[in-house]
Amino acid sequence: MKRKTIYVFGAAIAGLVCAWTLRAFNLQPDPPAFALIGVTPFETARLGVVNVGEASVPPGPCRIQLQFADVQGNALKQDVVTVMPGHAASLDLSAETSARRLEVHPSFAILPDSARGCRLAADVQLIDNITSRTLAILPAVQLPAVQDTADTSLRR
Repeated sequence: MKRKTIYVFGAAIAGLVCAWTLRAFNLQPDPPAFALIGVTPFETARLGVVNVGEASVPPGPCRIQLQFADVQGNALKQDVVTVMPGHAASLDLSAETSARRLEVHPSFAILPDSARGCRLAADVQLIDNITSRTLAILPAVQLPAVQDTADTSLRR
């Protein structure tokens, strides 16, 4: 009886440790993202994605929504593309029609009807419209999971 009580107590402690660890670990991380970028009337922003999956191994094609939005989240330009493994697609946004600098938020999302396990690499290029030179390349970054505010170890 004493041995059984010790096993039950040990299992309960292990369960609590696992539950706390899973709460702190995000099982499905958020997709990579971009911050706001500024585009002047003499520049073009190009959002590009590459399906880095292998063509010989599933998954198949990925259906991806590419979008540029303003600071309020309103879509300025968007497109849905199908990208086969090893292929790429892009969406351009030019500020030529505007007399001022545009602050835009590039984003992409894998649509639910895509093949499972799509693997993408993405970036945003800022291109000079006069010289066609790339001024900057911004890779997508994986954002850290939002920490629980009840976690006292994060407070000072």
